[in-house]
Order: sequence, then C-alpha cells, then structure tokens
Amino acid sequence: MLSDRLARLALSADRLRCGMKAHYCEVDGQPWHFLQGGRRGADTLLMLHGFGADKDNWTRFAGQLSRDYHIVIVDLPGFGDNPCRPGLDYSMAAQAERLCALLEQLSIARCHVLGSSMGGHLAALYAHRFPNQVLSLCLLSNGGIKAPQLCDMERALQRGVNPLLVSSEADFDRLLALVTEKRPFLPKWVRAYMARAAVARRECIAGIFRQYQQEIYGGLEGLLADLQLPVLVIWGQQDRVLDVSSCEVMRPLLGAAEFEIMADTGHLPMLERPAATARRYRRFLAERV
Repeated sequence: MLSDRLARLALSADRLRCGMKAHYCEVDGQPWHFLQGGRRGADTLLMLHGFGADKDNWTRFAGQLSRDYHIVIVDLPGFGDNPCRPGLDYSMAAQAERLCALLEQLSIARCHVLGSSMGGHLAALYAHRFPNQVLSLCLLSNGGIKAPQLCDMERALQRGVNPLLVSSEADFDRLLALVTEKRPFLPKWVRAYMARAAVARRECIAGIFRQYQQEIYGGLEGLLADLQLPVLVIWGQQDRVLDVSSCEVMRPLLGAAEFEIMADTGHLPMLERPAATARRYRRFLAERV
C-alpha cells in the first residue's frame, strides 16, 4: 500500500534527522529491533517505551541529546517491530532478564536508563536487580505504583474497558487523546499506518496486558527505597493514564530524587514536549551524575 510505504519513509526520515538508525539482533532466540545513534564512546542512554508503544516514542527526545551521548532505544519483546508471542512470560522480571542479555550482547556494561510508563516500571526494577549496570535512572510517568487518586484509565479498567486497545482508526485517535494533552503532529498517512498496526496487534497486546495488569498499579513501592543512584522522576500534570499523585507515594521512598511535574502535559512528556523534557534531563545529568 502506497500510504504505508510513505509512512515508513516518514518514520525513517524522522529517525535519521534525529541521528538514529534502525538495528536488529537476536539474543537467545529473542528478536530485538532497536534504534542506535549519537556519540560513540560517550555514556550510553538506554530508553524503554511504555505499554503498546514502541521505540519511536523517544526519537525526537533522543535527537536533542544525540550530539553528546550514545543512545540505544529498544522495542521491548512483544512490542513495536518485535513479534508478539502468545503464551510468553511478559512479566517485568522476565523482561528485565531479556534486557540484561541484550545489553551483554551489545557490550554495554553500564548505562543511564530512562523508562516511560511500563518502561519506567521496568527501568526501576532493572536498576534494583542489576545495580552495578545502571548509572542513573529517569522515570517518566512510571507504572508499578498504587496512586492515591484514580486516573481515567484505572476507572475504565474497573468498568471492564481497556482504553489502550485499538479496534479502528477512530479508536486510535481516542487513544492519542488519552495519552497526550496536546497531540504531537502526525501526518495523516502516518497516523493511519500506526492505527492499522495497533489494530493488527490488538489481541496479542490484550494478552500481554492481562499479565501486566497484575503489576501496573503497585509492586515497586517495596523496591524504590533500596535504590542507591541518582533518580529523576518526570510526570505530566494532566496524565490520564497513571495519576500524578503517584509522586506522593514515591517521594519519601526515593529520598534525594528530583521530581519534575510538567504543566499542560499528558502521559508522554518525551513525545509531547521533547525539547523541554530533554533540557530537564540534561540538567539532571550535569548536576547529579
């Protein structure tokens, strides 16, 4: 389909403009698609996307940092260009073990880890499980916390509706409205391409969510106090997927961690406001690491 080819070209052009190139490898039979770029020999920034998302959530944010850092942005197993395998263990613990194997394959001994939503949950768990491999941690609207206040998504789940699942192009527009306060510009054919991809993976993604739903609202609280590394937490004030009141739970557990609550921002600060989010992260690295 011509529109799909145009969409793929547009995504590739955006990656190249931001200094990222697509790569692929297999580790213990697990396929990994990832973006890599930036300054070779510099500290590595590892970026982990959220549930139902993919590596391109980070592209424009990474472009703000690629001049000074080596950057690796992965599609987590089950998401993005990686196959979605029904029956596979997609728990955070299993994903952490797979991620560790990938970093070993890529000869990355230590790195700064950033994670959005589910990826933030995974990043914190990874730092707890493999502390000698993580230089610092940046959590953007991370899962794994039982917030004092309910969010729109949690209310929907309590009604038996999963708003992260997409059944049509119109449904995809609804999802974009849920996860962002101000939608980033997407050409029509790119949005349609992404919508078709989300619809095609709906059933398998639903199966993965049934596993993750056991962990999304709680579980990290018992681990955060053990982390002995610089931590930056970034949250959108208008987050409708994971409530900003999660920060109230995390502050006393993380001690000296820095918190940034971004006004007029939804669930994906690095996608919605890439330049502002990158400036805040760069300042964190300069002052704390």
